[in-house]
Amino acid sequence: MPPLPESACFCSACRCSAAVGRWRKASATTKTGSPFRRPGGRPEPWTTSIERPLLAGIGRSSSTGQNAKPLVRFAAVRLQRGPPPSYWDGDIPWASVKDIGKSKYVDDTIDRISRAGLDSSSSNLIQPGSLIVVTRMGLGKVSINRITLSINQDLRALSLSSLVSIDYIYLFFKTLALEGSGLTVKGIKLDELLRLRTPLPPLAEQHRIVSKVEELMALCSQLQAARNAREQQRDRLVASSLHRITANDAGESDVTEPTTRRAKSARFHLRHLLHLSVRHEHIRQLRQAILNLAVRGKLTSREAKDEACESLMCSPTSPRF
Repeated sequence: MPPLPESACFCSACRCSAAVGRWRKASATTKTGSPFRRPGGRPEPWTTSIERPLLAGIGRSSSTGQNAKPLVRFAAVRLQRGPPPSYWDGDIPWASVKDIGKSKYVDDTIDRISRAGLDSSSSNLIQPGSLIVVTRMGLGKVSINRITLSINQDLRALSLSSLVSIDYIYLFFKTLALEGSGLTVKGIKLDELLRLRTPLPPLAEQHRIVSKVEELMALCSQLQAARNAREQQRDRLVASSLHRITANDAGESDVTEPTTRRAKSARFHLRHLLHLSVRHEHIRQLRQAILNLAVRGKLTSREAKDEACESLMCSPTSPRF
């Protein structure tokens, strides 16, 4: 009897294999290239429990009857486990979790597969303008593909109808805090994804919302750039101030008077310490400067009775190391 996590993985693999088999069987019986529709346009009988829930997952249009249009279509693909080397390094982009969420758009992928790898798997090509959602191994990441690509088993692709702005749905998914489940890898199940409710205003209002968000996000980017420039200037000031404190005395006596350059620099740094020590790196640099001064004897004043180091080393009574 294998451990419980391995048993769960085995059961999950069996269910996935059965689902892929049903998908291939349905595809083989459809001449239109889509397993959802017969040549006459009517749904296949088996789509009663599959297609309708998929199309109702994100939302519906306000129209009813024969003119009702689905808002999204759902695509889930899986490459066969353990493909031979000839299946990789082809010319077909192969998206995985590491390609999603870095930016809004996906213009390239780290991995690529060959045409043979695509034909021998249950994967298919995702057309540009789809919303790619991560459902495992990085739950909640989302991007929009601007190239034709294929996706692995950790991703789901949503193809929206003309009633929905993909930029608006992208913003909606960015607001979600998805919580996964599972013994080994946390993920969100298909039925949980399909139960998500989306606030869907009219298309014109969706565009206005996206425009306003992009305007405000541009302002946030400007604020972030200004903050980064300010932090860089602070770092330069901290380094310069500590350098003036710890610099070697060129042509000065070893006795540090309160009016010397080092004392003035130290007073300046201490006076503005709250503004010059806002990060752990600044505290680390200050500690290093203190140790530097300590080993050079700059933190204490020399008394008149103290002998010079040279005379102590030359004394016959001095200890030998």
